[in-house]
Amino acid sequence: MPTLPPPEQPVHTPVFDLPLVISTPHSSGFVPHDVLFEMLGSQAGDIDIRERFLAYLFHEGDPYTDLMFHVPGACHLHALTSRFVVDLNRERGLSGENGVIKLTDFSKRPLYPEGYILTPEKAEDRLRRYWDPYHQTYAELLAQDHVQFFIDGHSMAPFGPEISPDHGKPRPAFTLMTGGDSRGEAVNGQATTIPGHLARAVADKLEHHFADYLAQFPDVPADVLINDPWASATISRRYSSFESTTPKPGFSLEINRALYLTPREDGLSDVITGSVEAINQRFVAFVQDIMPLFGVDETIKGETTKDNQVVARAS
Repeated sequence: MPTLPPPEQPVHTPVFDLPLVISTPHSSGFVPHDVLFEMLGSQAGDIDIRERFLAYLFHEGDPYTDLMFHVPGACHLHALTSRFVVDLNRERGLSGENGVIKLTDFSKRPLYPEGYILTPEKAEDRLRRYWDPYHQTYAELLAQDHVQFFIDGHSMAPFGPEISPDHGKPRPAFTLMTGGDSRGEAVNGQATTIPGHLARAVADKLEHHFADYLAQFPDVPADVLINDPWASATISRRYSSFESTTPKPGFSLEINRALYLTPREDGLSDVITGSVEAINQRFVAFVQDIMPLFGVDETIKGETTKDNQVVARAS
C-alpha cells in the first residue's frame, strides 16, 4: 500500500519556466454544495436561484483576476473556491465580519439564513479543507530555490464598500501593497515585503505600462498608489517575512474593477469588451520589465492574450 510523504516534504513539484509565483486568492466563484446548502437551505436545489447566487458571489470576489494576471511560464496559484467559503487572504484565525470565514458580504448583507451559527467545528473543517492546502502549496512553491519573487493579484471595488475604512471614497487605478508608507518605506520598524526603493520602481513601471490604457477611463483616478488604501495583504506579508521558513520578496497588487467591469442594475457586472485581454497584455509587459529588479534575467516566452481594442468604457 503506498504511503504519503511526510508533511515537510513537497507532495508535488510543478514545472514552470520563470522564477515567479503569481497568486489570485479571490478569483474563484465556486462554492461546494455542502456550503451552498448552508447558505441557501432548500433553495440550493433551485437552479435559477443557485446560479444567480453563485454569480453574485463571483462578482463580490475578484472576478477574472486569474486571466488578467496570467504570465506564460510563471507558476500560477489560483483559488479553487470563493472567498466566501474561506478567505485565503486572511490569517487562519481571524474572526469578525471581514475575517477568514465571512457571514456577510461587503455591504453587510447576510450570506446565511437568519439564526445560522457557524460552530467552531464547522469553521475548523472548512479551514482544513480549503485554507490549509492552499497555504501549504504556497509555502512549498516559494521554498524552491528557483523562485525569486511572487506577485499576489487582486481587484478592488471602485469605491470603498461599507465595511472598509475608506467607505465611499474613490479608489486609485492600482494599489501596490508592501506593508509600508506611501513611498514604500517601513513604518515603526515593521518590515516591508520589498524595500522602499524597489516599491517605487515597481510602481513607476506599472504606471508606464498602463498609462495609455488609463487614459481611456477619465472617470477612474489614474493613480498608482503605494500602500493606499491598504498598506499590506496577508499573503504578501506572510510569505516575505519571518512567518515563512523560506521568505521571498513579493508584493500584492490591486486593480480597480472600473477598468474592466461596468455595473448592472441587478448587482452584477458586464465585462468591458477587450478589457481583460488589454490588461493582461500590459501586465505581461510590466512583469517582463520588473524581472531584472528582482535579479531575473529571463524572457517571457509563449503566447499572450490578444491586445484587443477596448470598445466600451465605464461612465
